[in-house]
Amino acid sequence: MIKEEHEDDPNVYDVKIYRPNEECPNNILFASVGSNQCSFYEYTVATGEVESIDIYLDADPQENFFVCAWTIDPDRLEPLLAIGGLKGIIRTISPFKSQFKNALIGHGASINDLKFHPKKNFILLSASKDHTLRLWNIASTVCIGIFGGAEGHTDQVLSADIDLKGRYIISCGIDHFIKIWNIQTPKLKNAIDNSEEYDNTYKSFPTVSVNFPDFSTRDIHTNYVDCVRWFGNLILSKSCENCIIEWKPGLINENLESLSRTNKNVFILNHFEAKECDIWFVRFGVDFSHRVMAVGTTNGKVYVWKLDSQNSNDSNRITLTNQKSKGIIRSVALSLNGNVLISSNNLGNIFLWKKE
Repeated sequence: MIKEEHEDDPNVYDVKIYRPNEECPNNILFASVGSNQCSFYEYTVATGEVESIDIYLDADPQENFFVCAWTIDPDRLEPLLAIGGLKGIIRTISPFKSQFKNALIGHGASINDLKFHPKKNFILLSASKDHTLRLWNIASTVCIGIFGGAEGHTDQVLSADIDLKGRYIISCGIDHFIKIWNIQTPKLKNAIDNSEEYDNTYKSFPTVSVNFPDFSTRDIHTNYVDCVRWFGNLILSKSCENCIIEWKPGLINENLESLSRTNKNVFILNHFEAKECDIWFVRFGVDFSHRVMAVGTTNGKVYVWKLDSQNSNDSNRITLTNQKSKGIIRSVALSLNGNVLISSNNLGNIFLWKKE
């Protein structure tokens, strides 16, 4: 167990593994965020030892970081972490220098989620309390697109993801809506390309405004939707209803590409029951291979499912417990195939679990 000391808010809101697609790594680099602090650690798999690598403390003591996301520095080809939180500013930080590289400013309220593009590692998606999502180029620091407005979210956007092919954004929030946005339109593709060559010496970047999602539904959950992830062409989403739901837009035989914006059909495939998980801002995690999913509870337990099993429901769920693991598990991160699981809670603790 790792114990972090935060002055005001003890929550460790998020924990993320660098290169979670690496098979059988000897060492795992991971980061955690909470209060105005971002911590970097290295876990040695063979010995189980954890070393503190670095700590970044924001100059603003009122900042409170809620989320982080890893990528590779496009200039130095080194690990780079994006962090965001209460103040609505996204910072990119090197884990070995504890200094931020760039600041992305534009959101009007706190940052609730961050996700890098799976194919363009300099493109970052952010979800905010200001009811919008933004797409950024972290190298040129320009805002490529803003998703919201007329038919966007009407309250905080709590979570977002980009599918592995880089075609669609999915988002969810306090308004109970789950929305899908196409980022392969000619206008957005052109904006992404232009953001790479942009020089801000003479004029501002022509940010694309996207007011209409390609799909929108409130038929999956009846409360806040605080976590959503692509699962191939399917979707996994969670509300504060003690359950994670696997589903797809449209009917079972309909493709997302063929759906009209007026199509409201959804097809639910599976329910993953997660008792004592009835509050929001509790995120589930899925490993890179989409074989293992995990979520924490309000009393320190972690539920783990094998997603590649024919029966992925309760009979295939295991529960991780530890006498020292108490409180609300805010976040979980998984290495490839779920061989290593890292969880963080609202008491300033981080726990590491290794599959034997």
